[in-house]
Amino acid sequence: MKIVTKLALSLITTSVVAVACADIFINKNSYHVTARSFEFGLNLANETIARFIGQKQTSNIIMNLDKIPAKDIKTWTYKNGFVGRGDEWRPDFTADGMNDKGVSVSLLYAPGITTYPEYNKNDGRKVMSVYDISTYVLTMADSTKDAIEIIKEIQWVNAGFELYTGVFVKNLPIHLSIRDKNGDSAVIEFIDGKTIIYENAKNVMTNSPSYPEQLKYA
Repeated sequence: MKIVTKLALSLITTSVVAVACADIFINKNSYHVTARSFEFGLNLANETIARFIGQKQTSNIIMNLDKIPAKDIKTWTYKNGFVGRGDEWRPDFTADGMNDKGVSVSLLYAPGITTYPEYNKNDGRKVMSVYDISTYVLTMADSTKDAIEIIKEIQWVNAGFELYTGVFVKNLPIHLSIRDKNGDSAVIEFIDGKTIIYENAKNVMTNSPSYPEQLKYA
């Protein structure tokens, strides 16, 4: 199994193109319109995907499975459907999307600030890959507040995902924005091995630095 490490991935992205994704939320009066750019050196989301109510999924952690009991890994049934961007052949990764309740999610690259949580056998919550967070929110949340609550119920852990057949990625640093049709927003980051939730977020997010640092320049 070939592993693309954080260092190798950084070399690839910087040699191909500058990484400068942005998430924008037009959020005024009755208008709540979300948009994002996707300037990234690797094509992580080259297909429009659709997921449907009633589908089932088990979180695909890939890494450290010898340390995590199968009974602790989350399996769930989709309550909502959504349309998004990802890959049909990589159904466990969703870069961004919007569900049938008007909740949207955008994953953005977040180098230099991201350190993912590791599995804690004493935590007690079900375990999920950090790379499943967008799919989980879109399929289970009816609002941003709902998304925040279900995120808190999960132990999010460092993981990997299959980039191409036989080529796996780990330590790809991400953070994400969550918006809903009522204009409520949140940002989720993974800092110092903890899942950090910023409620009542502002209407623009980009890559690094951390979200509180971004707000200083907003």
